[in-house]
Amino acid sequence: ATVGPSQRFGEAVSASSGNLQVAAATSWLPTRAVVQTWQRSGSQPWSAPATPLPTGFHRSYDPSIATLDNGTIVVSEGADLAHRTFCLDSGSVAITRITSAGPTVPVIIDDQRGHSGFDDRPTVAAGYGSDVWAGWSHGSYAHSCVLVGGDDQLHVALSTDYGRTF
Repeated sequence: ATVGPSQRFGEAVSASSGNLQVAAATSWLPTRAVVQTWQRSGSQPWSAPATPLPTGFHRSYDPSIATLDNGTIVVSEGADLAHRTFCLDSGSVAITRITSAGPTVPVIIDDQRGHSGFDDRPTVAAGYGSDVWAGWSHGSYAHSCVLVGGDDQLHVALSTDYGRTF
């Protein structure tokens, strides 16, 4: 799907549905990290990278991917404001739906802007019918600069409309 210099990409994931193939990875660009997606149908060439960063956020990380029974592929990601280099400032969870027409505008599942916590390590799973499950760890601001916070809790959200709303 893409090539880059050593250590440019991380957390690579992929999925397919019929003719549609999607790959996603965290891309470490010169000034920030963002989740990027690539897609193709059949034997067509891979698309240019799309960056499904929710409006108002500065960087994104930790993509996860799932294929829904209607052929839509969903990519979850963490997104934050990047006020501090190695911290998840207002880290939140978002999901982007991808069809053969391309990616949709990201839907924010849990918005931590203006709150005292942060979200990390998002994941997404396809359920029965139109169900989409999203999960993540949620911690307090005091632990937003450590790899695993001492007070992290698991959170789960359910969409019953193919990931349009949670």
